[in-house]
Order: sequence, then structure tokens, then C-alpha cells
Amino acid sequence: MSEFTSEPKEASLFTAGLESQIISVSEKEVVLHVSECEWARYYRENHPQVGYLMACSTDEAAYRAFNANLRLQRTRTLMEGAAVCDFRIFEVSDEM
Repeated sequence: MSEFTSEPKEASLFTAGLESQIISVSEKEVVLHVSECEWARYYRENHPQVGYLMACSTDEAAYRAFNANLRLQRTRTLMEGAAVCDFRIFEVSDEM
């Protein structure tokens, strides 16, 4: 889970304009809150009806593509008007 507990070496399409705080870390789980997101800002200001679909709905698939044993749970997003996106990234076993 170390990929999620360190700052990226350089900004990318996915990290530019992102402000996050790590809430908790364990061997199989990372919980973090994103308080600023350039994607959320842009879509809320310009295309609020499609923001979640275009920028947030693919996050779960992206984590699985990165590692088939990773899952994402999120109950609220900046895009939908919450104060933070509450990411819980966790590992599942191959036996599921």
C-alpha cells in the first residue's frame, strides 16, 4: 500500500491540483480524504450534470486495473458537493 502513502514523484493528469490527507494506514488498507481536486472544480463549474460520470465513476475500475486485488470504497465526493472525497483503498485476497 506504499503507493498510496507517499507523494507522487511528479505531477500527472491524476495528481495535479489534488490536496489529500492520509487518515489511516495499515498493511492492507489506506484511508484518505481529498479536499481539493481540479477535476471536481472544473466539472462543478462547467459541467455539473456529468462530472461524477466523467471523473469519479471510473475510479474503482482504475484501482482494479492497477492491481486486481485492490478495491475502492467511497461514500462521498467533492463532485457531489461533499467537503471531501473519502477514499478507502483496501486489499482483498485472491480467494474471493
